[in-house]
Amino acid sequence: MSGAGASGGERSPEFSRPVALDSLHPGETRFEIAASAAERLALATRFAILTIEQLDARVRVIRLPRANRFRLLGDLAADVVQSCVVTLEPVPQRVAATFDLTFERVGEASDPTEVVIDTDADPEPLYEDRIDIGEVIAEELALALDPYPRAPGQAFVEPPATGEERPDSPFAALAALKKGPKPPA
Repeated sequence: MSGAGASGGERSPEFSRPVALDSLHPGETRFEIAASAAERLALATRFAILTIEQLDARVRVIRLPRANRFRLLGDLAADVVQSCVVTLEPVPQRVAATFDLTFERVGEASDPTEVVIDTDADPEPLYEDRIDIGEVIAEELALALDPYPRAPGQAFVEPPATGEERPDSPFAALAALKKGPKPPA
């Protein structure tokens, strides 16, 4: 989740909900988030889809026993419209996803007397003292989108199994040229 807390010359997130890590009390903090019309439009542009008509999420941020680790548990629901990969018709879809991510502040020192059983050996690094849960939600939505949306009843045309080209295929015309001219009738 590079946008969750990374710094540098990156673009500003379209759906930003930064949370200061030091403001989180021990235990669990809950957030309910809904994207505005402008945020949904910006995210649709970013993801190259027609529209995002609704995007809501519930997120729990849990401060783990190690002071520099945080766990995000959440679910999102979105109504999106994508283009059919066969016909380019609009394809409305309901997208739902859950996520469970662990983040760790980079450069934080751990208590050497602390004993922790590490169930997540490879947490996402945080380079700042905040986490942008809006950007986490946006990235999870992008992962949940159908990569090949199709309108009802539309399917990809399978190539012929025999290795021969369809007669109306441009490749059939090329194959005919390769064979040479047809004899006069």
